[in-house]
Amino acid sequence: MFEGALNKLLQKILGEFVQDLDSKNLKLAVWSGNVVLNNLRLKSEALAKLDLPVFVHAGLLGSLNLSVPWKNLWDAPTKIKIKNVILLVAPKDAAPYDEQKTKEAERQRKRGMLEAVETAQKDLLEDKKETQSWAESIITAIVKNLEIEIEDIHIRYEDPSSRYSLGVSLHRVFATTTDAAWNPKVIQGTGDRIFKLAKVENFSMYWNADDTMLFEKPAVDIERLLQDQIVRSGHPIPPHEFIIHPMGCEVKMVLDSGTKVIFDIPKAMASVHFTSLTTEVRRHQYLNTVNLIDYMERAKKKLPFAKFHPNCPVTGNTTKWWHYAYQYCEETVIKRRIRNWRWRNILRHRQRCRKYTQLRVKEMTGKPSLNELHEMQELFDVLDIVNITICEQNAKLEADRISANTTSWWGWWSGKSSSSSSSSSVSEKYGLTATEKERLNAAIEQSQAAAAKQFYPEFYEKFKLKLYVGKVSFKLNDQDSVLTEAAVTGIQTDVAVVPNGSGLNVTYLVQTVYVSYRDNKVLRPSNTKRL
Repeated sequence: MFEGALNKLLQKILGEFVQDLDSKNLKLAVWSGNVVLNNLRLKSEALAKLDLPVFVHAGLLGSLNLSVPWKNLWDAPTKIKIKNVILLVAPKDAAPYDEQKTKEAERQRKRGMLEAVETAQKDLLEDKKETQSWAESIITAIVKNLEIEIEDIHIRYEDPSSRYSLGVSLHRVFATTTDAAWNPKVIQGTGDRIFKLAKVENFSMYWNADDTMLFEKPAVDIERLLQDQIVRSGHPIPPHEFIIHPMGCEVKMVLDSGTKVIFDIPKAMASVHFTSLTTEVRRHQYLNTVNLIDYMERAKKKLPFAKFHPNCPVTGNTTKWWHYAYQYCEETVIKRRIRNWRWRNILRHRQRCRKYTQLRVKEMTGKPSLNELHEMQELFDVLDIVNITICEQNAKLEADRISANTTSWWGWWSGKSSSSSSSSSVSEKYGLTATEKERLNAAIEQSQAAAAKQFYPEFYEKFKLKLYVGKVSFKLNDQDSVLTEAAVTGIQTDVAVVPNGSGLNVTYLVQTVYVSYRDNKVLRPSNTKRL
């Protein structure tokens, strides 16, 4: 029923991040309902959509297990388990210029921007009442018994020139469906209230100065060392300089999936409980943060001209560096002005846009040849995102016009009206036949008539969040001495979304506040404030 949609989703997501993905075996695994993928290598351009001057030096997805009970989707659990996600990220300056990888990263960035534009247009043009009703129904049916387990994540950034590293590690996240007493349970049949319990274990963030660079080691050793440095309960804590010390939390959620709105019960309610949260900032960490932000800004400016970089020290190579500066000015100022205002270049640009539009129309309405696909890719690399977006819109309009003419002639010949196709737009979007659509309605107790507009009273809280933190500690250090230390205990915060009224209600409670400071090299506590 949804096998094809899930296969496309996995192909799209994994294809962007994973090297040498076996599409045929993945499709067969999806249709069998049991997807098992092990030791997947991540692409160096996996983070291209973030638009940051970094690349993945070593990346591993240890295992991905997906179990989908296609024969009993509504009453059996869907399980997702991810283990050993290892990433070592480095600045692009640390790697030699690779023209092919740079092109692929730029293509990924453009495709991501095009997808964002298309998504925004669909949100504006589609019939949201019907589409959202069906989307929410399908998601509710699957999420009802969804189990997610993520174990052992370590993402580390290294700067070989400054010899510092920062990273985030997570031992385990587990989310499952429970009963009203928060005991794990599989929900059979239909029900209005869904209870979810999630636990986070040993999340931490560190920033080490003058650290050993894993960047210089083989990929196998990097993956092993990063796995060993994940904080786990019952194991020695790695010698990191933590910004956020290892901590955990528990999240309880209650979802109301019923079609009828009960004003005394929120549509979704979550309770987040932290036992303690300890943060610590050292002087070198603050200075390195400032330097990192400055580097990111400078690297973005010079990234388009990395191919001209001399890749050698300034001392003894002044001629190469002056030539690099000249090429930078020539590309950004001189040639740009010539290209923009010379008629020959304007004509060439218009011909490229027209040709790209024609090839896209042919791809949408037929099957272009391999040479045409190659030419279209070359034009995609040359044109900027603004012109590509305009060409894409023109191509869609032309393709829709051609399809409309073809449909009208076929409708006249077969005696079918064009209005019959519009009534099945939702079914076509989700890949459902009429019989499957009726079965979905019966299984999740959802019909299009339930999408009537609701009028909410002012006291109704649609979404509610409760946050409790037992203790929050903060330290500001200068080398080995403590400059300032603060602690807040008993933090309780309630946030509620009110559809008809003030919009957002926030209440908070703090029990005690403790602050100490250094005066003449002596740490003096201030008075404890009880609120």
